[in-house]
Amino acid sequence: MAVKARRRRALFLAVLILLAAGGGGAAFFSWRGNAARAASIAPEDLSVKLGESSIGDIQIAVEEIGTIEPVLKVEVKSTLSGKVTEVLAREGDRVKQGQVLARVEPDVNQAQTLSEVKNALARADLDLSDALKTYGNQQRLFAEGYTSEQALRDAKISFERAQQNEQNAHEKFHIVEESGIPLQTDLASTQRVNVVSPMNGVVISRTVEVGDTILSGVSSFNAGTVMFTVADVGSMLIKASVNEVDIGKVREGMPVQITVDAFPYRRYSGRVSHISPGAKLKDKIKVFEVEIALAQQQPEFRSGMTANISIRGERKEKVLCVPSEAIFKRDDKDVVFALKDRFDPPKHQAAKPRKNRDGKVDVSDEWARFFEMRPVRVGLVSLERAEILDGMKQGQRIALDDPTRLPAVEN
Repeated sequence: MAVKARRRRALFLAVLILLAAGGGGAAFFSWRGNAARAASIAPEDLSVKLGESSIGDIQIAVEEIGTIEPVLKVEVKSTLSGKVTEVLAREGDRVKQGQVLARVEPDVNQAQTLSEVKNALARADLDLSDALKTYGNQQRLFAEGYTSEQALRDAKISFERAQQNEQNAHEKFHIVEESGIPLQTDLASTQRVNVVSPMNGVVISRTVEVGDTILSGVSSFNAGTVMFTVADVGSMLIKASVNEVDIGKVREGMPVQITVDAFPYRRYSGRVSHISPGAKLKDKIKVFEVEIALAQQQPEFRSGMTANISIRGERKEKVLCVPSEAIFKRDDKDVVFALKDRFDPPKHQAAKPRKNRDGKVDVSDEWARFFEMRPVRVGLVSLERAEILDGMKQGQRIALDDPTRLPAVEN
């Protein structure tokens, strides 16, 4: 009986050992299977676009669209409101300083107002002079005892009234003057009916025709009617609006590469000559006006042409860099997602890796199996490349999409 009992215990132990060995073997083979599946996935099979760190050159550039404009241009307005009776210049005409561009017939109401104001002021000046003389005489006569105190008081009141009338006349005169009505003699006023060019140049804009009614350009109450724009077309520049995000990269003197839509196969150059100190709103975006001086004046350039500019900033050669889209932010720090040399096996047993509609292995659930989030120190950043000062070596493959935020896609 004892022998049979020992045999049963030995058999029972043997069964337990075999069961334990079988379970461990299954676990072992399961692990080997997962590792094999991980090893069988190639980087090109992943759903993440990949790039690589390399040695190269980085050029900071600010790309904008500008407009070709004359360095000097003047808006021509009339000093007199009225109706245009003659137009003697058209767009494209070369004109000289003092040349008559148009003639304007003064507004009748302006002429009448001018006459009334001038006459009223002259009368007020004369009345004040007479009142002052009378008051002085009454003061002397009263001192000598030849006139009464009442007469002196009346003379004083008359003098003070004349002073007030003269002041009111001057105020009206000033109002008319501010409204843009010429207040010179009739001969000078007649001469100023002629609208003349203030400079030598080319008429690049004309906005009036015969019969048009215009407003004076010397009024403080309105800007007046721009009749012509005269410019020196022999000296052109480019004006562009630079976004406030990029203006910190731009400095006066920086070289600029230029192309013009009208001549797409030609290349021009220039330099930043002026940066506006203040921002202005353009399409609800804060921008700074930047002027670019051309390295050489181009006779084919015309006012208003569109120019594509590339302001060339700091440049570094033969530095370690990665594609700009490989830099991501985590807790206000720059990081990259470096591809692991050997992928980790999946945490859960699966028959096959999860794939998206393009047949790529989806990394959104377990991105850490494939990538290592690595902090880096970034130097210059251009539109295409970012300089890596620390944290990476040449030839390392990195993610160009954020693997932690890729949407999971069902098979």
